[in-house]
Amino acid sequence: MKRKIRQSLICAILAILSLASAFPVCAADADSLADGIFEYAALSEGVDSLQAWADSCECGDEWFVFAIAQSEESVNFKEYYTSIKKYTEEKDNIASVEALRIALAMVSVGAGEDSFVSGALAEHAGKQGIM
Repeated sequence: MKRKIRQSLICAILAILSLASAFPVCAADADSLADGIFEYAALSEGVDSLQAWADSCECGDEWFVFAIAQSEESVNFKEYYTSIKKYTEEKDNIASVEALRIALAMVSVGAGEDSFVSGALAEHAGKQGIM
C-alpha cells in the first residue's frame, strides 16, 4: 500500500513538472506545489518532516528520492544511501532496470563514486535497449 502511495506521488511530481514546463507558471507557484507534494509524502508516512521521510526510504523509492535530490530542498540522504547500499550488497541478482534505477538514485544523492554505480553502468547499460 505504501509503495502505491509513493508511486502515485512520484507520478504527481512528474506530472506537475511536465505541466510546469508546458505552461508559463511562476517559479514561486511551482515551488509551492512541490513543497505541498513533499509535505504530503512526509505526512502520508506518519513522519513530521521530509528529512524523517528520507531517513525511512528504501529500495523502490528511487524516483521520489531522485526528485527530492534535484529539488532545492535541503535533505540528507545518508540513511537512504546506507539502506540502498546494504540492499545491493545482499541481493544476488539485480535486474538491469532496477540496477540502473538504483545507480541513478545513488548518483543523485552524491554517491557517484560508488562501486555499484560503475558496475551497473558496465554490466547493465544498454542491456534492455534504449531506456
